[in-house]
Amino acid sequence: TTTAATSTDDKAATTAATSTDDKAATTAATSTDDKAATTAATSTDDKATTTAATSTDDKATTTAATSTDDKTATTVGTSDNNNSATASDKDVSSSAQKSQTIDNNSKTADTTAALEASSKNLKTIDGKTYYYDDDDQVKKNFATVIDGKVLYFDKETGALADTNDYQFLEGLTSENNTYTEHNASVGTSSDSYTNVDGYLTADSWYRPKDILVNGQNWESSKDDDLRPLLMTWWPDKATQVNYLNAMKYLDATETETVYTSDDSQDALNKAAQNIQVKIEEKISQEGQTQWLKDDISKFVDSQSNWNIASESKGTDHLQGGALLYVNSDKTPDANSDYRLLNRTPTNQTGTPLYTTDPTQGGYDFLLANDVDNSNPVVQAEQLNWMYYLLNFGSITNNDAEANFDSIRVDAVDNVDADLLQIAADYFKAAYGVDKSDAISNQHVSILEDWSDNDAEYVKDNGDNQLSMDNKLRLSLKYSLTMPAVDQYGNKRSGLEPFLTNSLVDRTNDSTDNTAQPNYSFVRAHDSEVQTVIAEIIKQRIDPDSDGLSPTMDQLTEAFKIYNADQLKTDKEFTQYNIPSTYATILTNKDTV
Repeated sequence: TTTAATSTDDKAATTAATSTDDKAATTAATSTDDKAATTAATSTDDKATTTAATSTDDKATTTAATSTDDKTATTVGTSDNNNSATASDKDVSSSAQKSQTIDNNSKTADTTAALEASSKNLKTIDGKTYYYDDDDQVKKNFATVIDGKVLYFDKETGALADTNDYQFLEGLTSENNTYTEHNASVGTSSDSYTNVDGYLTADSWYRPKDILVNGQNWESSKDDDLRPLLMTWWPDKATQVNYLNAMKYLDATETETVYTSDDSQDALNKAAQNIQVKIEEKISQEGQTQWLKDDISKFVDSQSNWNIASESKGTDHLQGGALLYVNSDKTPDANSDYRLLNRTPTNQTGTPLYTTDPTQGGYDFLLANDVDNSNPVVQAEQLNWMYYLLNFGSITNNDAEANFDSIRVDAVDNVDADLLQIAADYFKAAYGVDKSDAISNQHVSILEDWSDNDAEYVKDNGDNQLSMDNKLRLSLKYSLTMPAVDQYGNKRSGLEPFLTNSLVDRTNDSTDNTAQPNYSFVRAHDSEVQTVIAEIIKQRIDPDSDGLSPTMDQLTEAFKIYNADQLKTDKEFTQYNIPSTYATILTNKDTV
């Protein structure tokens, strides 16, 4: 049906001044389709309607000076007021922040001033605080405790830095959250910690400021309220992860959780808080902490940070292992330009010069972990000791007849070969041993030089000391002193090695002054005695031991077996043919 300005068809109808097609109908100034209708100066579509100076869409409607959207309605006056209020709020907020910053800076300045009053080493320059040592030099990468506060000074600038930030930057892990203040140590006095000779260890406990009683309420700690350091602090993230996995049994809801180093620090700290709650609940329930001490000790023993797993398991150390000190920016006062390790006769320059023995020798620090034999200061002190011993009688009793004539250099393969040169130079300067055989024979020095390379080194450097004829020692052992067949199935050899397996070729030994100076022995304190005792301990007393680090009880028992074995005709451990062996070396030519 159509009337006047109306049009209809399936989609549009047009009459009068109307045109029709299957998509649109228009009458007068009016058009209609299934999407839009426009009359006069008005247009409408399904997204926007506009009248006069008014526009509307599905997000905003504006009438006159008013705008509206589905989230906010704002009138002109309101908008201005909001803007005004926002600006005012910002001004207030900014003012408050500035005030707070000023307050914080003021507090920091007050704290720094108080610290400076407690230490002559602290100085503040241009707003930054530095630590000056007694030589008036700024110390960097340095932590200390002043007036009960832990202070850390930046490794680049030396300026005082935030300790917690330092811990995270350096890979240390501590809780830095709402628990932090409560878990802080109540003080730095020795009675606030368990320690070993003044040092904190992984097993140390401390007294926190507050205790989370029954896992619920913080209360000030009492004198006997100690907790393990490892409950709230760990040397690295991996150790914290291991701690959480070890202690999660306390929380039945977390037993299936596996913590890893990929977890965020925040997540790990929250887990540590949860464990702390469970620890405190159990302490309150049981009224004691022995169970926790047992758990922490077991945990410490399991960590490679603190057990043998992170150390060399070699057996070339009578003390059961050696520590290697290396340079680090964490220990600037202990760093060294030296620590040139394994500078033995084989490797004195850092490049192996001899290859008969393919190894570089034994380990440095055989019996002295903190002595760097490559350091000139240490070498000078070795020279001082040599002088003292060789002038012992004169120094102690004004009696030159009581002076030692010479020295034996121990463990040549475990010290810097510079020591051999220092000793040689001293003997030449003090006695003139390089002037004649007669003088040299009055001051014979011997070396405990086990490596086959050592004799070559000594010869190349002028035969200033006597090398051990270790080849002959082995010839004597395998020809005479060992059992006909030992416990490992090794058989005694014939006498042929006496002729050729030595520093001296005795096939036709008729010359003088051509053989390399050397000395021979059958057994010594640490050869064919100490080694035999070690074998007895391994076979008869402690199969898991290397025998070289015995207890006193093991040593006592081993010597009983050793002494009894010497009296047997058929020996199990000790040497055969001792008289024949000594007769051989005493009649040998070209050896001492």
